[in-house]
Amino acid sequence: MELVTKVELFTRSKGKIVRSWVNDQNVQDILNSHEIDVDFFHTNYATYVFDYFIDVIKKEVKIGECPVMYDFLEYLQGKELRADELFTICSHFKKAMVDFTFDSYFASRTIFDEITYIFNLNLRSLLRLYTDTIYQKEQEAVAASLAKEYFLSNMTHEIKTPLNAIIGFVELMLNDRMTPAHHQKYLQTIFNSGETLLSIINDILDFSKLRSGEFNIQNKKFNIHEEIISILDLFIPNANSKHLSFVSFIDPQLPSEIVADPIRLKQIISNFLSNAIKFTPDGGVVELELKYKNSKIFISVKDSGIGIVKEDQVKIFNAFKQATNSDIGTGLGLSICKQLAEHMGGKINIESTVNLGSTFTLCLPIEESLSCEVDLSILKSFQKLCIALIEPKNRDNVQIESLKRYLELFAIKLDIIKDLDPKYNLIFFIDSEVNFINTNTPLIAIMDSFSNKYENSRNITPLYFPIYSSKLQSTFNEALKIEIPENSAQINKKKNILFDAKVLVVEDNEANYQLLESILNNYSIDSKIVVNGLEAIEICKKESFDLILMDEQMPVLNGKDASKHIKEFSEIPIVSLSANTAEHKDTIYDDYLSKPISIKDVETTLKKYLKERSLGSHAVNFKLLENELQLDKKDLMLLLDIYIKKMKKEISLLLEAIEIVDMNKIAKIAHSIKGSSANFRFEAISQISTKLENEARTQNSEINYKNLARKLRDEFEKVCCYDSI
Repeated sequence: MELVTKVELFTRSKGKIVRSWVNDQNVQDILNSHEIDVDFFHTNYATYVFDYFIDVIKKEVKIGECPVMYDFLEYLQGKELRADELFTICSHFKKAMVDFTFDSYFASRTIFDEITYIFNLNLRSLLRLYTDTIYQKEQEAVAASLAKEYFLSNMTHEIKTPLNAIIGFVELMLNDRMTPAHHQKYLQTIFNSGETLLSIINDILDFSKLRSGEFNIQNKKFNIHEEIISILDLFIPNANSKHLSFVSFIDPQLPSEIVADPIRLKQIISNFLSNAIKFTPDGGVVELELKYKNSKIFISVKDSGIGIVKEDQVKIFNAFKQATNSDIGTGLGLSICKQLAEHMGGKINIESTVNLGSTFTLCLPIEESLSCEVDLSILKSFQKLCIALIEPKNRDNVQIESLKRYLELFAIKLDIIKDLDPKYNLIFFIDSEVNFINTNTPLIAIMDSFSNKYENSRNITPLYFPIYSSKLQSTFNEALKIEIPENSAQINKKKNILFDAKVLVVEDNEANYQLLESILNNYSIDSKIVVNGLEAIEICKKESFDLILMDEQMPVLNGKDASKHIKEFSEIPIVSLSANTAEHKDTIYDDYLSKPISIKDVETTLKKYLKERSLGSHAVNFKLLENELQLDKKDLMLLLDIYIKKMKKEISLLLEAIEIVDMNKIAKIAHSIKGSSANFRFEAISQISTKLENEARTQNSEINYKNLARKLRDEFEKVCCYDSI
């Protein structure tokens, strides 16, 4: 090989040859057009290409595989360099080598052929790889485009389905005469359809945020048992409509309170359950299991559905991809779930067999709430009872297995019997298999779905699946006629929450501000509405507020700019109202509420920033008033709130009248207080106000009116704690 004799000459002239190659105008034009820095290409690639060719001439490396050019191909990903442009860049290296042989006066036909031979072998391999890569990208682009088209078509259908139901039923409600039952049914359908539509939109938004990196996890302390139970209850109607056996096992050893992101956790579980119910044929089984071990929770949803072939079990987690079965993986749900799990430090696993079903499992590290203890004694009081089950016809009944699992965990023995036996304190039976006419033994009927069948039965209590510890306990209590007194926590949970506060709502959409006004009125909050940021600034300069609810997008002045101005002269907490929660990090807002507004979220926010009114409920005999006035407790609370507001003003006016000794005014105000207080049976207040009225009417100056007014105020404070007048 004649080139071997010239290696040293080539090596000494390396810089000159490489510069000649890189400085060629054609090469520079191509590099610049794809924003590839010429010096970068020179330093990181061109120099090493030359070294490779010299090593080939020395026979130190294999011909036809230039590693540095393969590296260059990787660097070119996304640059959209055409194959002919790559050929031009490479061929100018050959030209630089050949030109050097002429400039150095040792050019020959043999040397030209040897340079061409080495160059062609390497270039052929390089172009083949590059062409294959381009073809693969094109195929992937075509596949992605088709998948996106399918996804958009499918998503359009998914959005239109609940939207059609909403519009259709609203139209029926506007045009038809309806019975109360129909009215309730239509409203429930509209609400459910709205929830479905919101879920689809949230999936699209979540996917967008996850891809853009704007997504964040919000960990907080919450009761995981309550959250899982609420999810199960939500899916019971769907499972019942397909006659599925819907069972669950929630490990009672899991602390009731954990620290994680409850919204995202529920989102993943809901997606698992929705898919399981959707792809399980009628009469199948869907099972949720929650286990706890080593500060990790394992939530599995198992179904007896159509299953997923092995090669598709990874594909279904990719957005815009679909499985061989075209009904699986056409949306964003599983892709979002996978990313959510990873954001929370967890992962999702899948086990599936075609025609036998699938199991999706979320493994998630959690932080336990140190103030929460595990209570394994929830069913301990029933351990000494004699409890039996009428032998089921189907020994593989999944509902029975679920029941046994809980009872065994709490060491409750369950005997299997063929007929009724009076020695047992409590007997379970499967409703669809057994009919009982007359027995005094407490019975629990295992039901397939909700029914009023045993509503008037004195000794049969229905049990609907899925079950969990607290449901099982309440069913035992009901069957055995055990009355559990409400504890303080239960009472507090049920009480109506009211606030002493004034809130400014800044919202330009009439429907939205009417909704917010109604919600705030339910909490007895004095609210004021303005429709843009400029009006908000002006009213905040004139009036004081305890909280501002600020819309983002408004005419004249938007929420963000208005909030900046208000913060310059006021420390009022400002809560943003927006559909885009991601933009509120590191802003001037104190908090945010995402649209559409959730009453539960509003209440949580109000509790955070406002002073809750403490009602002296011991002074109010609600049972007496409910019976005598024929009102429920909620209505009474609202009326009581109006009374309290009125009393605050009237006691203040009464003290002013006493200060200036205006007997007519004292009598008039006392009369008003007497009438209002008598409506609520506040005898002490009525008696004091009666005395004040009578003495003032007779112009009796010997009476200490101030002392009587203070006594009246003290009695009023027993009804409602408020700032001293």
